[in-house]
Amino acid sequence: MVDALWDAAGVPRAQSIVGDGTADLARLGAIVDQGTGIVCSYQPIGAGPSAGGDGIWWWRGGLPPETAPTVEPGIWRIRLMPFLEGIPVRLHGLALTTRIIPFPPMELVTLPRPGRGTFLCAGAVPTLNDAAEFAEQTDRIGASLRERLGYRGGFSVDGILTVNGFIPTDFNARLTSAMEAAPSDRRVLLHAVNLLVREGIEPDISAVERLAEETFTARTTCTIFGAATRANKHVPPETSIRWVGDRLVADPLGADGTLVISPSPRGWLLTATLVSDQVPAGGRVGPWAPEVFRLSDEVLGTDFGNLAPPFDTQPTAGLPWTPAPIFGPRRSVPVKGTAGFASGADRRPG
Repeated sequence: MVDALWDAAGVPRAQSIVGDGTADLARLGAIVDQGTGIVCSYQPIGAGPSAGGDGIWWWRGGLPPETAPTVEPGIWRIRLMPFLEGIPVRLHGLALTTRIIPFPPMELVTLPRPGRGTFLCAGAVPTLNDAAEFAEQTDRIGASLRERLGYRGGFSVDGILTVNGFIPTDFNARLTSAMEAAPSDRRVLLHAVNLLVREGIEPDISAVERLAEETFTARTTCTIFGAATRANKHVPPETSIRWVGDRLVADPLGADGTLVISPSPRGWLLTATLVSDQVPAGGRVGPWAPEVFRLSDEVLGTDFGNLAPPFDTQPTAGLPWTPAPIFGPRRSVPVKGTAGFASGADRRPG
């Protein structure tokens, strides 16, 4: 019951509605919409939480997208909450017996698909500042997990850094793919530490802190990923790239990164490695990531389609900008016919 967790930890959150098979999504969405739109996650009743943005739709005014599943009683559990504008962020760490070890925060590269009302989750990159403030929030959440639930091990909290501060959207009781771009020996060591902690074996804290820095701290390059259902087998699988202003182009002599396509269980996996200090405007990757996938479609024959940058804390064309009200601990307004306001079915990718 993730909202109950936020309330117990004293973490401000957005209003949400959870129901089993509630039919009128447009009406319920209007209740939580604060002028920026609605996010709705679907989870089959009795199934475990999904990941990677699966089962999540969004819309801004009017009816849900036609691609969203029909909600029938006894099949789906749904969760609706306001579409939060801002920077998608992952807070994560390790809950030990004696203390919490916050990991460096990550920018989540979560790109809306305007034509489908879904998201492409493209990974996490270490581009954020304000690490001390994020570490304090991570420590508070981890301490609540340990003290109230007896939890030990890796955890993460995804959310949006809004004009009102960090607002959580979902929780993972595990280590996450945020370590994917790190060297394999660092990933293996961190998984081993996590297993020890879950068994109640306390590792050397300073060694774990060094390992976390080595695993998650910014390097000269950053890496994002994308799953595609098709690719052109008749072109080279690797392409060098360079930035020309805010446009990304293929260039055999390009030194600003590479695109590599390879077969995967889901079809094809794009791995895009970007030289960090060559990303336009410096800093965040999310605003420029759609260019990566546009070029992949053009050169490698993938099918990512139309992608938008994350909806930041700026006015959106055609929509009035009003910061969404944030609800503090233990403030929810029940809606007749719903199951409550807390569920594990909250896979909003930020």
